[in-house]
Amino acid sequence: MPRRNARRTARRTATAGFLAVLTAACGSTGTSAGGPTSTPASPSTPTPPAASEGPRATDGGGAVPSTASSGPPTDNTELAAEALLTKAYAELSGAGSARVAYASKTYTASVMVDTADNCQGTGDASGTRYDEVRQGDKGWVRIESPSDFFQLASDAPERLKSKYAYGDVFELSTYLHGCGEAAEVLEESHDAWSTQKAVKEKTAVVGGRKVIPVRTADGIREFIVYVAAHGRPLPLRIEEVDSSITPSWTLQDFGEPVDVRTPPAAKTVDITRLDLYR
Repeated sequence: MPRRNARRTARRTATAGFLAVLTAACGSTGTSAGGPTSTPASPSTPTPPAASEGPRATDGGGAVPSTASSGPPTDNTELAAEALLTKAYAELSGAGSARVAYASKTYTASVMVDTADNCQGTGDASGTRYDEVRQGDKGWVRIESPSDFFQLASDAPERLKSKYAYGDVFELSTYLHGCGEAAEVLEESHDAWSTQKAVKEKTAVVGGRKVIPVRTADGIREFIVYVAAHGRPLPLRIEEVDSSITPSWTLQDFGEPVDVRTPPAAKTVDITRLDLYR
């Protein structure tokens, strides 16, 4: 396994343990979102990730309303599976940023992220809100219920009330879960972009747009990438197959700037002053 994938697996293992503790503390089994559904979402303003809908199958016939940018119409349905993945990642990489709605059985998040390591958004673990901010190698996270921090020092909940924990991204990676998942899917090394055994499947609909599902596997993990069938071959949704937490990433707002609003010093607590892992 490549070093990047090993590091991602280690972070997910640590995060899963933390979220399991948090789920038990909150008395909830978490929110499951993002699986395929036969019921289309009603038109609305974009909402937090728990409301994002999975793809629904089409017969490949009738037209589907599209929000693609103006320009000569492009039919991507004739492209081979490998070409679709390559073009989809090229569009994402070229855009440099996107809004990513991440959803799994243990955590949901809606963040705006870019390839320059900037991120801003919110997350939710079993009803507990997270405010996530990243700028370069520094991060800030505010948790609605500070006592839910894993293995906090006894005085930490009081010190963190209405404040952000601040520190290196590495130290806060467990709590910057939404930003972490969103940033990784923008990387070419993410397993979803592997063209090994790539296979096109029956067309579907994501967010009112016709898409071409491409199933791909790198030998360890399996994904389905839903690529816009017409216009720019944008990757509108990614799902991991056969995972116990059923993660998905729904993407929109490609190329929009990330408005990072770092909290003032008076609203932060240095994470090195908190004994998080005693």
